[in-house]
Amino acid sequence: MKFRSLGLLLYLISYNSIFSDPLNLPLKPILPKTENVWHQYLQLGDYYYKKKYYTHALFYYEFLYKNKYFNNHLKSKLLLNYLQLKEKEFLKPNLQYIQEILSQESHDFSENYIQLYASFRFGFHPMALVKMRALMNSSIPEEKKDYAKLIFGSLYFEEGNFHQAIEYYEKLKHESQNQEVQKLAEDIIEETQQLQKEKFKNPLIASFLSLMIPGSGYFYTGSYVEGTLAFFWNLIFFGGGIYIYQLESQTKRPHLVSYAFLVPGVILYVSQILGSYANVMHHNHFRLRVFYQKLRSLYFHTDFIERTSGIEFQVAF
Repeated sequence: MKFRSLGLLLYLISYNSIFSDPLNLPLKPILPKTENVWHQYLQLGDYYYKKKYYTHALFYYEFLYKNKYFNNHLKSKLLLNYLQLKEKEFLKPNLQYIQEILSQESHDFSENYIQLYASFRFGFHPMALVKMRALMNSSIPEEKKDYAKLIFGSLYFEEGNFHQAIEYYEKLKHESQNQEVQKLAEDIIEETQQLQKEKFKNPLIASFLSLMIPGSGYFYTGSYVEGTLAFFWNLIFFGGGIYIYQLESQTKRPHLVSYAFLVPGVILYVSQILGSYANVMHHNHFRLRVFYQKLRSLYFHTDFIERTSGIEFQVAF
């Protein structure tokens, strides 16, 4: 018991050295007196996780994991904890460390299911295929497998294959007996079809329009203020420079004033062509980001995974 307490103290010191702020733990609950001190640490980790003190829960989960205490879905809880911190942008975990956890085989639905989701969120797509195959080959009920199928379909969105994503979720919607999965698949299909109806803007068209009429490329994406300003300043500098150049030629004066207008005018003219191209790219990227945020709010977030995984937390106080 003394050696374990000493080990926890040393780990606390090393843990504080990892994070910039000292570990300011809230008041600990009173634990029942048991002989298994590891079980008490797991209960503390579960307590802080359910209270959403994720950095505190991580301390206990990692201490148990590093001491090879693998009971009660510890690896899954550790992954859920990292996923919560990632979504809240509190911590960027060591990907090699995450990969080590994901590479460990399991025959448990909750662990494979959470690892499937974590594989996508941390960018290990080949690992996701392995976890999905393990889930489909297991003897778990079909309703649970349907949750895994729902998550696995996000692979099509990762690759930008929206048409195949619609076909995949249409099939899942008709084959699944899980009403929640059916409803979510229908919502995903509707959001994806809505995205396809609103065609993406072409940056080359925007550049060509700005080449013909300064600022018109911005109007193409609905950026009317930017387009009006681009047209106005191009008219002032470029148009004014040409007019002054003609006057200077008629009076046979040096073209000093006209060049002072024409040089920035040409720069502004070229920049608004490039700017309209970048504006379209930003416009398309923003629409995609809004679309993915809607998908995440529907099903692709850690709280949903935690709820549908069936994992239990030992919060007995």
